[in-house]
Amino acid sequence: MEQQQQPLENREVRGLTFKNVLMIICCTATIVSSVIGSYYFLSKQIHDTNTKVELFNEKYNGDGKYNDLKFRTIEAALRLVEIKVDNLQVGGN
Repeated sequence: MEQQQQPLENREVRGLTFKNVLMIICCTATIVSSVIGSYYFLSKQIHDTNTKVELFNEKYNGDGKYNDLKFRTIEAALRLVEIKVDNLQVGGN
């Protein structure tokens, strides 16, 4: 008896066809690419968030120029209040 030549996608090796193996590989590749894409998206988001936190800390808690300007403004306002209190004390006596 002559065996007929079957197309490659219909040949079976212990219950597995080439078509099934190809579908498993494609599905696995899709899942892996989705996971890698999600990883890079999340790592970029985390990096952006860390950058924002660092900028915030520099602006409000660090040695940035903004803090120095804010500190000098508060010192000037305190001096004005001290002068006004002295004037009130002198005028009240």
